[in-house]
Amino acid sequence: MQKERSPISLFRSSTKGFSLVEILVAVAIFSIILVLITGATASTGMNVRHSVNNQQAANLAEEGIEASRNLRDSSADFANLPDGTYGLSTTGDQWNLSGSSDTQGIFTRAVTITSTGTHQKKIDSSVSWADQYSGTNSHLATSYLTNWRAIYILGNGLTINKSVINHGGTKVATDFGPFMANEIEMSLGVATMMEDGPYNITETSDPNYDQTFSGDCDSTGSITMAGNPTVQCLITNEEKLSYVKVNKTVINHGGTKVSADFAPFKVGADTVTLGATTVHDSGTYTVSETNDVNYTRTFSGDCDVSGSITLVPGQTKNCTLTNEQIAVILGNWANPSQQSSLNFSGTQDGMKVQVQGNYAYVVRADGTPDFLIIDISNPASPTLRGSLNLTGVPANIFVAGNYAYVASQDDNQELQIINITNPLIPFVEGTYNASGTANARGVYAVGTTAYLVRDTSTSNEFVVINVSSPALPSLVGSLDLVATGYEVYVTGNNAFIASGHNSQELQVVSIANPASPTIVGSNDISGSTDALTISGHGSLVFLGRSANVRTYDVSIPTAPILISNYNGAGTVADISLNFANSNQYLFFTTANSNAEFEVINIGIPATPVSVGKINLVAYNGIAYDPVTDRAVLVGPSDPELIIVRPQ
Repeated sequence: MQKERSPISLFRSSTKGFSLVEILVAVAIFSIILVLITGATASTGMNVRHSVNNQQAANLAEEGIEASRNLRDSSADFANLPDGTYGLSTTGDQWNLSGSSDTQGIFTRAVTITSTGTHQKKIDSSVSWADQYSGTNSHLATSYLTNWRAIYILGNGLTINKSVINHGGTKVATDFGPFMANEIEMSLGVATMMEDGPYNITETSDPNYDQTFSGDCDSTGSITMAGNPTVQCLITNEEKLSYVKVNKTVINHGGTKVSADFAPFKVGADTVTLGATTVHDSGTYTVSETNDVNYTRTFSGDCDVSGSITLVPGQTKNCTLTNEQIAVILGNWANPSQQSSLNFSGTQDGMKVQVQGNYAYVVRADGTPDFLIIDISNPASPTLRGSLNLTGVPANIFVAGNYAYVASQDDNQELQIINITNPLIPFVEGTYNASGTANARGVYAVGTTAYLVRDTSTSNEFVVINVSSPALPSLVGSLDLVATGYEVYVTGNNAFIASGHNSQELQVVSIANPASPTIVGSNDISGSTDALTISGHGSLVFLGRSANVRTYDVSIPTAPILISNYNGAGTVADISLNFANSNQYLFFTTANSNAEFEVINIGIPATPVSVGKINLVAYNGIAYDPVTDRAVLVGPSDPELIIVRPQ
């Protein structure tokens, strides 16, 4: 066993036979290890020194900020902080701005002051240095300083106030928040201290409201704070107006209703004018009118089926009401019968009758009263609604719109114009005195013109009267017919007259120039019996003369052509037509002792056919009512009025 050697002895033993080369290699390795150990120690020292310099630079930069703050607090109005780049120095315990930089050992500091508002400064405190370890370095600290003392002294108080005007809406002031002055949120009605400078006042807009600014704000909401003790800005929001227009359509099936007959028209509780755009608060309303049981009503446009309409701010809504007459299911006129009657006070006969809407208008051969308005909406029970005692003796009547035109035997009032707007209270609105003393026999009105025919005399028997002002009718023109005119029917530019002329029982008068009417055509009927009544439809004219109803084609007015001649077996007193619902019936009264009332079908004008008849007394006037499919007759007393119905 070998003896254990000590480390020293081992080293000695191991080197005992080293060559020079081996020794040099060993020395080199040792030198390298020594250099590595020494370099690591130096690097650590550099890092420590750089960190210390960095921290010292940061402290110096922050000191620049604090020195600036101290300068701000030492005077008002930022007097000690003019814009620019400076170094710092001290006098006693007070900082001063000095030069463009200051040096502290290896550090150079520069404080840059920049105004960002009337009472605000930006402070940039920059420190730079160089060292052998890291070269050139820098550190920057930044802060914003407010001149709180100047703001407090000026006392700029800005108050935003609010007004909301609703037109049906429910908005309140807070619905328009938040309220801002630039980027500063404001509380309504509270004065907020502000720096000098321009501000733009804003809020949350609503497209249904118009916005306006007033007070110290201009029209755009801008305001400038410049040492004012107190300013305010009023924002007003007014809801945009809503608009509505009600339109009307009336569809008649034999009736004569017009839009005005359904008045008043209302949106909610407010009465409106048809076709006019009116202002309303926003919201939901019901469109309504006066109902008529004989017409169905439908809504269209912006109304729903019940007439409800929602009005929106700034928009116009339209609602159309359509009233269509309920089509009458026509009865069988082969077996007509009397349904009801009405007796008037006194013994005077009913002379003529006209039907419009729910009413029959009657004139009597004088008496008290001699003008009557009868409600026939229930044909089984006609009811007197209004009446008048007219001057003179009425002979005939024509009804159009709100007026009844009466042909009278009064020498001073041959035409009497009666206002029937309120059927309960009719009144004479105007009269016209035709020259001479001839009695008026017949009357017809179209638009603003009335046409009157009279007994034969030295005066003109055909008179054209302007009734555009019913209270003051005036003469337009006249014509000598050389015979009595009993009745007149007007269509287009021509008037057709049932005449007492022995060779012109039908006379055609051109009214193309109403100031100068002229006879342009006629038809002679053999014999000397006068034609007493006339009516027409389209190019057909029906003339009652003696016991006959004569049908003429007047498509060429200057040359009327006789198409047919129906024998009623008794003097024809009056004629009424029914061309509603594609019907073509003619109703007439005669002196035939077995058929005082008769209906004929004139669908084929050349071959009129009797439909039905009834035995009554001789009635003077007749009017067919397409609303109820009834014929209204007036004549001898007890009763003066009867209503005839189909089977």
